[in-house]
Amino acid sequence: MKDMIHEREKALENEFFASRERELIEKMKAEAAAANDREALAKVTLIQDTRLLDSLLAAGVRAESVASLTLVPLVFVAWGDHRMVDVERRAVLQAAHDLGVDPEGVPADLLQGWLEQRPPEKLFTAWKEWIRLVATALPADERQRLARQVLDHCREVAHAAGGFLETGHPIERGQRDVIEEIEAVFAESD
Repeated sequence: MKDMIHEREKALENEFFASRERELIEKMKAEAAAANDREALAKVTLIQDTRLLDSLLAAGVRAESVASLTLVPLVFVAWGDHRMVDVERRAVLQAAHDLGVDPEGVPADLLQGWLEQRPPEKLFTAWKEWIRLVATALPADERQRLARQVLDHCREVAHAAGGFLETGHPIERGQRDVIEEIEAVFAESD
């Protein structure tokens, strides 16, 4: 009987350590995958700040979806009034097309999700941090060209719901606030 109890204890102990070992191995795999994701994202974005990289990863941005970063300000402008109407959706999709986003790729899939449900604010925060780094790394003329391109697309999206640029319909306050935030990010880089 004593041997049987001892065998059961040993079996239980072995199972506990085997289970713990599996957990540790899974944790190590997850950490390695996170490090690989961070490294891949750093390579395509040229960002070395691990905090910013982790913020981007937490927001769902992966190396293969960096093109989607160019769409983030457009999406937040469209959602600036806390609703998404068809004409805004079409304007964002047209801007994505103009920016060369593959309609069958990962960025397009992310965009569809963002058009259906407002993405978390942390995505916009991560984008602002990213664009600050990118903008400060660019020569002044390239930085101005980038700012003009981003802001032109944002204004087109904002005007989509209110009417055409020529009609003078005002941009809704929430959308104007988002555009002003984007302008401020680029102004900080000058």
